[in-house]
Amino acid sequence: MNTNYAEAIKKPGALSPRVRALREWYFEGAGRSWNNEYCCFTTGTP
Repeated sequence: MNTNYAEAIKKPGALSPRVRALREWYFEGAGRSWNNEYCCFTTGTP
């Protein structure tokens, strides 16, 4: 069975506007203005 990788990825069908917006937001990844990344640091005091 020989399939291309592009053929193996499921393509979205008829999505509702809400689901389409959520999907697009999710796949923006690190390009979003807020992406839940933060830097942890400490002063060393307990």
